[in-house]
Amino acid sequence: MKRPAAVLTALALCLLLASCRGPGDADTQPEATAAASPTPSAVSTPAPTPTPEAAASPTPTAVPLPSVTPEPTPDWSMTEGDTELEVRLDGEVVHIMATEREYLLREDPMVSFRMVVPDSLIRSRYTNNAWYFPFSGGETDRSWLELSLIGGADAAEILPDFMNAYLQFTEIEFSGESEVGSLYAAETITASGEDKLVKAWLINVPGGVFSVVLCCSFDHLSLDVSCLEAMLQTLTLSMEN
Repeated sequence: MKRPAAVLTALALCLLLASCRGPGDADTQPEATAAASPTPSAVSTPAPTPTPEAAASPTPTAVPLPSVTPEPTPDWSMTEGDTELEVRLDGEVVHIMATEREYLLREDPMVSFRMVVPDSLIRSRYTNNAWYFPFSGGETDRSWLELSLIGGADAAEILPDFMNAYLQFTEIEFSGESEVGSLYAAETITASGEDKLVKAWLINVPGGVFSVVLCCSFDHLSLDVSCLEAMLQTLTLSMEN
């Protein structure tokens, strides 16, 4: 009878021990928990570098240009003063109000001439490398003077064909040396055509020929030739070496 009592006592102890085990003492293996993926660190985006503003170009300071006196141009003339021109008409001397002027022909070396011009009758102009003095009244350019400088020429060389540029002449005369105003002409030419008379003086100067041409209409020969020849009597030439 003592053995069954010992068995019962053993079972009672086993039950008592089992009731004392907590839930964490179970023999079951805990499920493996998936390792959490590490959260990537936020990559900081650098702040954009501000674009430097273009520096404004400084306003340039105006530099004053040196004062330059322009050289005279070929169509330059200068008034010398008021005077009178003596014109002989039909044996009588007539005084016409006029102006003495200087006219430039070449700048370097300078060549210029002076002459008394009756402004009421003559209007000067520079054209085709020559100074031209036509009568301003009546028919256009009925009579005129032309004064020019022909560079690199010689009076004897240009003499034979000189008049071809002015008229179709029916008569021509080469009279050689003469004077016009205060000037000595190496060659003198007189030619006539259907309705006009042309006379030319060719004067050798350093670097070329100074030519003086007088052209008159036959219809106004007496008055026009007298006036134009009176102008030529006042002609002087200035040259720089």
